[in-house]
Amino acid sequence: RNVMRNGATSFINIFGLAVGVAATITIFIFADQFFHTDDFQQKRDRIYEITSVVNAGKKIRTLSETPYLLAPGMKEEIPAIEEVVRFKLRSGAFRYQDKVFSERFYFTDKNIFKVFNFPFIEGGTQVLESPQNIVLTKKMAEKYFGDRSPIDQTVSVKFGNGHLEEFTVSAVLDPPANNTMEFDFLLSMEAHEKIYPKNPHTWADVVHATFLLLKPGHTIDEVAALSNKYKATQNEASPEWKTEEFKFYLLTDLTTRSNEIESGIVGSGEPQRDPPAGRPRS
Repeated sequence: RNVMRNGATSFINIFGLAVGVAATITIFIFADQFFHTDDFQQKRDRIYEITSVVNAGKKIRTLSETPYLLAPGMKEEIPAIEEVVRFKLRSGAFRYQDKVFSERFYFTDKNIFKVFNFPFIEGGTQVLESPQNIVLTKKMAEKYFGDRSPIDQTVSVKFGNGHLEEFTVSAVLDPPANNTMEFDFLLSMEAHEKIYPKNPHTWADVVHATFLLLKPGHTIDEVAALSNKYKATQNEASPEWKTEEFKFYLLTDLTTRSNEIESGIVGSGEPQRDPPAGRPRS
C-alpha cells in the first residue's frame, strides 16, 4: 500500500537499490578477476617478462621490445633459465574462403606451451612444430568458421611485405577472461624467418615481448646478475638506442605494473606494429 501511495518515492528507492546491487556485483566480479589474473598459468610464479630500459634522446623508457638474439643467448648461457619464449607482432590479411579481414599475428617460439598452459579446445602442445601451422583463439575460430571445426582447414595470410603464405589450422585456444596476454593468432618463429628472409637477425633486430621460465629452486637475481654482459653487445648494434639494463617483471605482477612498460603484449601496454621511433626496424 505504501508503494502505491508513494509511487515516485518508492520507485526512486527501488531503482537506487537495484543500481547499488548491480554496481556491487560488477565491482566484485572485476575485483575477483583482477586478483586472480593468470591464476590458470601453472608456472606463473616462475615466469618473467624481460624488458629493455633504454636511454633514447636522454629520456629513460622501459620497453617490452628486446633484441631478437637475447633470448636464445640467455637460454644457452644462464643455467637458471629453463625456457625462453619470444613474441613478434606482424599484420596481414587473413583469408578463409570468401572471408577476408585485416588481423594481427604473433609469431612465437614453438616451445610456448612449455611455459604457458593456455586451455586447448582442439589440438595439443606440439601444434607449432611445423612452420606451416597456425593457432587460433576460440573468438577467431567462430569469426571465420562459425560452428564448424577449423582443424586441418587451409587458410592464407598476405603479410605487410606482400608475402602470401598458406597455413593449416592446428589448434584452437580459449584463453580465460583473467588472461592478460592478448592475441588472436599464433604462428611459429620459424615461419617468420621464412616470410621475412631479407631481415638479418642481429642484435639490432627486436621482438615485441620476451618471457623466461626459471628452473625450480633458482631466483631471478641469478639471471639479472648475468644479463649485464648483453648490454654491450646490444649497444654496439644500436648505439643510438642505448640499453641501460634489462629489467624483469614477474608475470603475476604485470597486471598492476604493466603501465610501466611501453608497447607490451600484457595488460595496458598497446603492442606496436613497428618499434618505437628511432628503434631499428626489423
